[in-house]
Amino acid sequence: GYTVRADGHGDENMGLEQAVALIAGSALAIELHLNAFPDPGATGVEVVGPPARKDAAQRIARGIAAVIGRRLRG
Repeated sequence: GYTVRADGHGDENMGLEQAVALIAGSALAIELHLNAFPDPGATGVEVVGPPARKDAAQRIARGIAAVIGRRLRG
């Protein structure tokens, strides 16, 4: 029951300006960003969003953490 708009598939990735344009008319926008750091202890899942979407952000973070087996950072 959801319409998903992606900013690329496979090796394709739109620039930020193009990706942001996809948000118009959406009830919720999710941008996934992966960090890389040599310290193995610097892992975890966090979701950033406006206070009005705190519940949704927490549910999304818990779901991602459960699937990838990483700790929930907040």
